Amino acid sequence: MSALANGYEGIDVWAGAHDNFIGGTTAGAGNVFSGNRTRGVWISDTNTTGNLVQGNYIGLAADGVTALSNSWEGITILNGAQSNVIGLKTDGSGAANRIAFNGLEGIRIDGANTVGNTVRGNAIYTNGALGIDLVGANHLQTFPAFTSASVFGGLTILSGSFNSTPGHQFVLDFYRNTAADPSGYGEGQFYLGGAAAATDAGGNAIFGFAVTGSYTGQYFTATATDLGTGDTGEFNQAMLATVGGGPPVFLKPFSASGSGFAAQLTLNLGQSYHIQAATNLSMTPIPWITLTNFLAASSPVQFTDPSATNYRSRFFRVADSGGNDLAAGVAGGANQGLDSLLPRGGAVDAAGQRAGQLYELGPIGLHPLGEMSAGRNLGTSFRVGR
Repeated sequence: MSALANGYEGIDVWAGAHDNFIGGTTAGAGNVFSGNRTRGVWISDTNTTGNLVQGNYIGLAADGVTALSNSWEGITILNGAQSNVIGLKTDGSGAANRIAFNGLEGIRIDGANTVGNTVRGNAIYTNGALGIDLVGANHLQTFPAFTSASVFGGLTILSGSFNSTPGHQFVLDFYRNTAADPSGYGEGQFYLGGAAAATDAGGNAIFGFAVTGSYTGQYFTATATDLGTGDTGEFNQAMLATVGGGPPVFLKPFSASGSGFAAQLTLNLGQSYHIQAATNLSMTPIPWITLTNFLAASSPVQFTDPSATNYRSRFFRVADSGGNDLAAGVAGGANQGLDSLLPRGGAVDAAGQRAGQLYELGPIGLHPLGEMSAGRNLGTSFRVGR
């Protein structure tokens, strides 16, 4: 397919243009910004703000499949343009764009004063350079780092860590790709959903996300968006999904009622596990009580602690047969958001080794507990709080 190209961009939004809606949220409402001699969309200048770019094809033909490349970037935001939205807003409303086959980046955001620009939920793939490229922009928002992408009986479980501005709320967006970008970072072909994360005083958080489907051999990526500033970062390093091998993961929905506490737990088949609880972390050693021990024959499994009804606090962990902590204490949900997970670091054992992390599952999400003194091997656990 050949294009009757514009000499420069498909559309320019500049010189203080603000609050324009480019595209639409219903079928057929979007535009085709493709086949241009430079970029598909160009957003520039101070006071160019509040513009929404949603539901468009950028680098593709009107069928949304066939390549019709822009010679340079799909979208460029620069020269101090702020608080524009490409795809979904921070609250998840709006419509995604499809941005592919462009000669350079899918989206390039350029300049230290070009900040607060949100990029969420789009299908970004097969571009000539990075899917999202921050050139000093968006406060150089960081991206998450995966530690595993493991397939358990109909679910693909993503887990990892994240470091950014201390004490901020974020949304992490997850994507699936049939192949990784040649750079190793990105892109984001199929959007899977978003998950809340909040950083502690050290700027740290960990996360987990459960995707319905067994996607062994495919690649997963993520971005982070600061809900306070609107800044979205680049795609992280892609992680190949493999069968099993990941840590146990606690999955939503959680239930705390007169019948006790209940959750689902993903496990590695054929491995022995102990699920343990404690109500007092001030003792040395911590008196973990084994609630159940079993050989995992299926995953996920339903876990219920019927005795978790009359305690102000109840702590849980998953350990192996030697009492070594295994569980990531991660809250997730198939294609849904997850509760915020905040680590409390700094605890060390008597030998000076890092003793793991402790997490609190509160009324809204998982929250950090106070500092734990040295000499107590806390492992990775979480608290059901009231």
